[in-house]
Amino acid sequence: MCLRFVFLLITRTASWLRLSRREGAWQTAEILLLRHHLAVLQRQQPRRPNLNWADRALIALLFAVAVIEHATRCIRILGVTLHPTGEWTAQQARNLIMDLGEQAHRPSS
Repeated sequence: MCLRFVFLLITRTASWLRLSRREGAWQTAEILLLRHHLAVLQRQQPRRPNLNWADRALIALLFAVAVIEHATRCIRILGVTLHPTGEWTAQQARNLIMDLGEQAHRPSS
């Protein structure tokens, strides 16, 4: 641990000394290059979708049934509907039980 700290300290000091001896134009160029890399990375990050009022209204009307498996921390979305009924909810529960039964009989990889 101590040797690693010494190694990091020496390498950081050497890089700071090397940077301090550079000309201002090279430092400016490096800063511009790093800003460009940052802009590219920010563009690659997924952003929230831009929803209009119709999309928001439809989402507000939908009802979803989801189950969380605590062992795997996996969320199963059983179904989505505009008009939930008791029959629909019971069918989603039956489907979940069938899926879990099939999953229990599959060989684990």
